[in-house]
Amino acid sequence: MAAIFPQPQPDKPLKMLAISELKNRFTNEQVLIILITRMYFGTQDDQTVRHFAATNPIDWQAWYQLIAVNQIRNFIFNTINHTNIPIDPLIYDTLKKDFLGWTMFSDRQTEVLQEVLQLCEQAGIRAIPHKGRTLAQKYYRSSDFREGADVDLLIDKKDFRLLMKLLLDNGYRLYYEIKEHQLGFVLRFMRELAFRSPENRWGISCNVELKWKLVEDFWGKFQGHAYFASHLQRYVADDGTLLAELPPTYDFLCVSVHHLVRESLLKFKYLVDLACIAQAAPGEMDWAEIQAQYAAHGFAPHLWSGINAMQEIIGLSVPVAGVPATHYRLFAKTGNRNRSVLMNKIAHANAKVALRARIRTNLRGGLQLFVPNLQDIALSNGPAWTIPFLVVKKIYRFISGSSGSSSSHHKFVKRIQDGSGRKNP
Repeated sequence: MAAIFPQPQPDKPLKMLAISELKNRFTNEQVLIILITRMYFGTQDDQTVRHFAATNPIDWQAWYQLIAVNQIRNFIFNTINHTNIPIDPLIYDTLKKDFLGWTMFSDRQTEVLQEVLQLCEQAGIRAIPHKGRTLAQKYYRSSDFREGADVDLLIDKKDFRLLMKLLLDNGYRLYYEIKEHQLGFVLRFMRELAFRSPENRWGISCNVELKWKLVEDFWGKFQGHAYFASHLQRYVADDGTLLAELPPTYDFLCVSVHHLVRESLLKFKYLVDLACIAQAAPGEMDWAEIQAQYAAHGFAPHLWSGINAMQEIIGLSVPVAGVPATHYRLFAKTGNRNRSVLMNKIAHANAKVALRARIRTNLRGGLQLFVPNLQDIALSNGPAWTIPFLVVKKIYRFISGSSGSSSSHHKFVKRIQDGSGRKNP
């Protein structure tokens, strides 16, 4: 089974940090996660990983919490299984149970993805699957290696109402109860709406996220549906169905703008995602186009941070010349509190840019705290013109220190992350 993983190539000049350098920057638990990740990508041999785990004290409960909140339980479990890396037996059993539950959940995701794409095809809607299950199936060595909660589709905003009707008519329901009179505001100022799929016979459902833009306006503009749709490639599936998918370059752009710009590598899973795309199809990656798009939209430092992390942390060589040493933060995700998560994202982004850009980033990030989100709008019964008054409520919430995170959505996310008390895996 170990043959699944490529062997290290020491003759290649990589900028990979030595273990001693990693230990200066990260905890033992974090270093072990990095070494296991390197093993998956073939840049670290398994004997080195075993030696590190055996000779360094590891808080296994803290290690498990780290991989849970960073959504890499499946990735870690499958990687150590294929290479027989010994870990704490109780933690291993917990990971095994998590994996079995997620396997059933991912099967439902695949069914839902195919179901929604068929609805789109029949209605003449060009939906672009990306991230989530699509990324797992295309770029991981097995789709079982990736943990994800949503089915993600990028659509043209003008098609949203039709697709929403099709989903509702087929038993899907809005995740947030947005009213008809609020929909115009949502389509103008938000970037997505989520739907909950019907349950299958095992009682499992999943989210379908319809996006009409990849980042919110306060983070900055980026290419949208028209650009990515122009690069779709048609192919015939095994069952004879005509499907379309993005080539690796445009998958990377579509995914990385979320992982690097919107989320600033907040979860370690995001770094793994980008490395999987880059490694799976090196001959098909147009890095000049990727650089050009990031530069054109003012996000070049975010791309540099991702390239630096892939090279220094994973040891994956990216053929892009002249990339400056750019700061990145890993393992910043520690919980679900909106304010602390946002502060980590702003700190990450600020470390990459000059003073003027840092001021702009802080202003944009501050807007995220005060602009009404979907949860706020769903809880409001007033007409659309009253939505701006929700800003006052959010300012009060910020000053009082209330995160407002007791909704069913946040509870669902917490169950997904800690693996406890869930009906659905």
